[in-house]
Amino acid sequence: MPYEPDEAAVGQSAVGAVVRRHEQELLAIDGVEGVGVGQSSTGQDAVVVYAREQEVADQLPSEIDAFPVTPVVTGEISAY
Repeated sequence: MPYEPDEAAVGQSAVGAVVRRHEQELLAIDGVEGVGVGQSSTGQDAVVVYAREQEVADQLPSEIDAFPVTPVVTGEISAY
């Protein structure tokens, strides 16, 4: 079943639109566990990418459509 976030989950902000546009391509990267909206270490709106390992996080772009990418290493995420 494909995951299709609604507007409330991602927000109607500019960074939310960027996440919606690029979510599928980011999730297609082996080792990417999830994508969301958050903030960078400097407080800017950011695309948050949850990666299984640091090696995956290191391969992510530093920004997408002028928004910083904030990688978070989570390990494997499993639904119970």
